[in-house]
Amino acid sequence: MGSRSSTRVIPLIPLPTSLLLLPGTTLRVPIQGRADLAALLANIYSRASTDKADSIVIGCVPLNSANISKDGRRLIEEKGNVGQGRAFETDPVRATKEDLFSFLCVGRVSGVQGRRQGELSLVVEGVSRARIISIEKERPYFEAKVAELEDGGMEFRYASR
Repeated sequence: MGSRSSTRVIPLIPLPTSLLLLPGTTLRVPIQGRADLAALLANIYSRASTDKADSIVIGCVPLNSANISKDGRRLIEEKGNVGQGRAFETDPVRATKEDLFSFLCVGRVSGVQGRRQGELSLVVEGVSRARIISIEKERPYFEAKVAELEDGGMEFRYASR
């Protein structure tokens, strides 16, 4: 695994299974029906007057998978034999800390886009990969202590056949 650099506490956005943020990409996260994002945005914009725009960072973290462990190990050992473990939550709004994957992408919030309230999306630009050290807060939105990974830093280890 890549070497770790500094740690910091940042807010997290659990992503629906259809979304993923990677360094160097831009992601639009739909806001409709996401009370956690509303609380997160209120916090971000209340701090915006005192913080530099570059310092408004968040972590976009996928939800766990039934086929991959939190540390990236494949849970399918033999053809059709799914590993045992806790069922994962598929609704990011109701996710708990156990539902979060342990790797994430740190991103910069670049704005909110959309014409009507039901179409609003939070726009996030991926900056770097990171690993969750600990969850500091779960509600109204997640905050976690994360360590950014250097050199592309994420390796997935797969079980040998």
